[in-house]
Amino acid sequence: YDSSGKKYPEEFIDEVAYNMGLDAIAEEAEIRFGVVVSRGDIRALPTDEPMYTSRRGGFDTIQYTSAHPTESVALLHESRDGEWGFFQTSTLRGWMRLENVAFGERADVMAVTDDFLVVTGSHVKVYRDSAMKEPFSEVKMGALLRPDGQKKGEGEPWKVFFPEKGPSGELVWVQAYLSPKADVNVGYLPYTRKNIIRQAFKMLGEEYGWGGREGLRDCSLFIKDLFATVGLNLPRNSRLQGVTGDVKASRAEADSYREITKALKSADPGITLLTLNGHVMLHIGDLKGKPYVIHQIFGYKDGRRMKLIKKTAVTGLDLGKRSRAGSFQKRLRSVTRVTIPGERRAEATADKSV
Repeated sequence: YDSSGKKYPEEFIDEVAYNMGLDAIAEEAEIRFGVVVSRGDIRALPTDEPMYTSRRGGFDTIQYTSAHPTESVALLHESRDGEWGFFQTSTLRGWMRLENVAFGERADVMAVTDDFLVVTGSHVKVYRDSAMKEPFSEVKMGALLRPDGQKKGEGEPWKVFFPEKGPSGELVWVQAYLSPKADVNVGYLPYTRKNIIRQAFKMLGEEYGWGGREGLRDCSLFIKDLFATVGLNLPRNSRLQGVTGDVKASRAEADSYREITKALKSADPGITLLTLNGHVMLHIGDLKGKPYVIHQIFGYKDGRRMKLIKKTAVTGLDLGKRSRAGSFQKRLRSVTRVTIPGERRAEATADKSV
């Protein structure tokens, strides 16, 4: 259904399918590499039109996520009209408008350096001038920026290289500036419970956005951006996030509710993810025996009615206890401790302070 509650005509579906140009895909694709220069939606189909499973609307089923400035991507295929590309991102594949990407040589796009800044604020503004009068762009939590090689003096703005499109759509790195007080860190943050919880609370109260539309976050994007600040690239969706790391208990593995409850009681606050079907939360500890989480939540069933929250909030797991399905705690599907891969484990800080 479309945004007015009407079924899409077959002609529209046929046009979208034709524009995908699937019959033009060669046996071997010539891959082009690029960097996102402006926020773009990653879609299941090459169209901006939303698709809903109900006349009443709801979530746009073909919205996967959004890509943000400084992200590297690979172009695998173009639409017939030349306006869309089928891209590989760091975690998934989908359609995005080509206008959001500048293309360059692989070595330039995929360059890895030990000298980088990680964005630790929810969003940080980027400027074209050192006086910070001319806005350039905005980067989100977890994004990486390349300093221009000069150490920032006290009170001076950060100088970074930022991607821009040249006259022919080519990738150009230009000098840009961040406020001296910009919420960034030199290198990744140490992976500690304290750091993760502090980062999570920087997004407290922010508006919910399904699939990253309009630069907002949903539950799994909240978790993904949060852990990116310590150098962990988690999957995009909640189901896969729930099986990434040390799975303490999982209904997928036929664990009982009793085992889920036991795992929850011994969970490490700040580095443990709790999942329901289609939802993920960060466990932040217990108060008087009651577990609490911070999560980007759209809403929950309260009795027979839907109660909307639509923001990042701290809640207990008793949400939904008056619904037929039961409380969040009763419906938990997995308890997972997010772990650092072996090659970085020795570098991790074993700090359990909160």
